[in-house]
Amino acid sequence: MTLTSTVGAPRAPGNVRMTPGRWVALALAVPVALALIGWTAFDFVSLVAQGSYPFSNAVPIHDHQATVYYNGGNVTLRQTSGGQARLTGIVQYGLFRPSLTQTVRSNGISVNVDCDAIASNCGANATLDVPTQTAVSLYTEGGDMQTASFLGHLMLSTDGGNVNAGSLGGDLVIYTEGGDLTDTALTGSVQVYTDGGNVGTTDLSGTVQVTTEGGDLTSNAMSGNIQLLTDGGNVNGNSVSARQVAVQSEGGDVTLVFTVAPTSLQISSGGGNINVVLPHGDTTYNLVTSSAGGTDSYPSSLVSAKSHNTITANSSGGDITITEAN
Repeated sequence: MTLTSTVGAPRAPGNVRMTPGRWVALALAVPVALALIGWTAFDFVSLVAQGSYPFSNAVPIHDHQATVYYNGGNVTLRQTSGGQARLTGIVQYGLFRPSLTQTVRSNGISVNVDCDAIASNCGANATLDVPTQTAVSLYTEGGDMQTASFLGHLMLSTDGGNVNAGSLGGDLVIYTEGGDLTDTALTGSVQVYTDGGNVGTTDLSGTVQVTTEGGDLTSNAMSGNIQLLTDGGNVNGNSVSARQVAVQSEGGDVTLVFTVAPTSLQISSGGGNINVVLPHGDTTYNLVTSSAGGTDSYPSSLVSAKSHNTITANSSGGDITITEAN
């Protein structure tokens, strides 16, 4: 008897049958692969083919006030002994040279470096020189700001960058949309607001109000009239000689170490712990504490209802600890 096989002959090695699904996958993959290769090559050529050009723009001064809106990169602010206010810098770019436009406003100038999506490796760090006795308002779209020192009326606002400062004194307003503030000293009438960044300073002095929407606040020294507000960050103050201090934290811990007895101290925490260290001495305090979920701890020798030095500490969940330095 003869048997006949119904199994087809084996397919030759390497001969892949193109099914409809494979055709679709190939149609999608090839353009993506080519685009990735092209974009990588473009970035490489842009990186190698670096170009640059300088710019120098006069800044008008109205009523002893200079206002600059800058969109291009980081800005360094410097006070000069004289001369004209001027914004200078160098534009860096890859294959395509970006344009730089200046728009004169009623209260100052706006300078924009057009680093669009195709202008890769593009940016321009700038320096703003202003004569002393000139009030300054400086805005950036996202770049960092830095200044070694400034004395006078100053407003700094960045839409995401950090502010790095040395010693600032006068009528100060500093705003960051999310960046950190780091400085050596803020003195005078001081208002600071960060929309999430941290505030770290060596010295806060004068009439001071600092608000952070989530970042921590740390200062190695505080004096004057201090108001601190955080929406979740911690507050750490060392060498506090301010007589009047008000702190409100929505969730973070509050730690204050006083070198001088405060006349008025108000602390409110939405859930964090409160730790206060008072200077050693004979001073007593009209002390009121309230912890909704934690414990209160303080020596009875510090308490006198007749004292003119008042301390009020409230926590919605954390512990309250008040001690006296050795």
